[in-house]
Amino acid sequence: MSLINIDKILTAAERSFLLTGADEYVYTIREDKSVPNFYEKAEKELRNFPWLVVHKYRKVKEGLVSIARPYKVLITSQVLAEQRPEYLRVKKSFIEAMENPSSFPIAEFLEKHFGLCYRKHSQIKSCLEVYLFLIANKDVLVGLLPRQIPHSHSTKLVGTESLLLSMFAFDSMIKDAGWGDFYNFFGLSDRSAEFRIFAANCQWRGVAVQKFHGILSSQIADAYGFDGLKNTLVVENLESFLPLIEQAKHTLLIWGGGWKCTLLDELTNILPKPIYYWGDIDKEGIEIASQFSHQTGAKAVFMGLDSLEKYRNLAQKIDYASPERDLILYRDVYKIVCDEKIRIEQEKIVLDLDILGVE
Repeated sequence: MSLINIDKILTAAERSFLLTGADEYVYTIREDKSVPNFYEKAEKELRNFPWLVVHKYRKVKEGLVSIARPYKVLITSQVLAEQRPEYLRVKKSFIEAMENPSSFPIAEFLEKHFGLCYRKHSQIKSCLEVYLFLIANKDVLVGLLPRQIPHSHSTKLVGTESLLLSMFAFDSMIKDAGWGDFYNFFGLSDRSAEFRIFAANCQWRGVAVQKFHGILSSQIADAYGFDGLKNTLVVENLESFLPLIEQAKHTLLIWGGGWKCTLLDELTNILPKPIYYWGDIDKEGIEIASQFSHQTGAKAVFMGLDSLEKYRNLAQKIDYASPERDLILYRDVYKIVCDEKIRIEQEKIVLDLDILGVE
């Protein structure tokens, strides 16, 4: 039976080097009292491993005399790399993760989940990038499928990669967190988004229907036909969607439901054109309008500078906690809303589709 467990020494040294950045590791040889003259026999075994340097000796009694025997050995990172070439690749992955400037406690995570991180070291960087992206953009991810998250690694990691789930569980402190907890926390969807719609006339599975209240999703999109309609109006809030039903004679009405509306970009090929968007005149409402318009080519209505001035008497003061975004569209009204910290809820505006010209 071998008294010197070389794999144990290498593993302990590797863990220390990876987590602390040290270049030397001292290992203490623990005496097995069931083995007579343990340290004498251990010293003989050490001669088989010349790359292990004796760091300290201790006096042990053997018969009637005390003899100095090795009980601490030293190993360097260079020696470890020679014995375990994979160490250098793992080291690179750990360094890249720890150099990532973020509030995520990556050093503590690597230590607590060392075994998992070691086995999946090539995924640490991408998992950390995806997780930090999700945290930073949580408010715009509601309803998205993993493949719709605007990050290059999200499709292959979200819902499948145990390392990403472990990062979430560690950071959120949810015991035994599963993918259901992950999806709920970020508001992600594991199926195609569904939208409430109203069409004064349309075709459903080839049958003409009138005053149709239904659900639209990518899974059943092929069942619809909107040839009789002239345009589409996406409405952010349900309270504003419902009153428009009686007016919509030639318009497909869709309840957008906040950021969820950005998932409609998969369905623009079947939506009657042009497409309009109407939401709150506030920080988030304009952010949604900008993103949705950029994705679909839609035009925001009753949300511009003219509407802001016309309905300014309906404005509320609001303390926006989230930082301002660099919008692609509607920057002028966005700047005013953010600077003045105001909100005009769309429910307070009575929209006349005749005036809009999309009845």
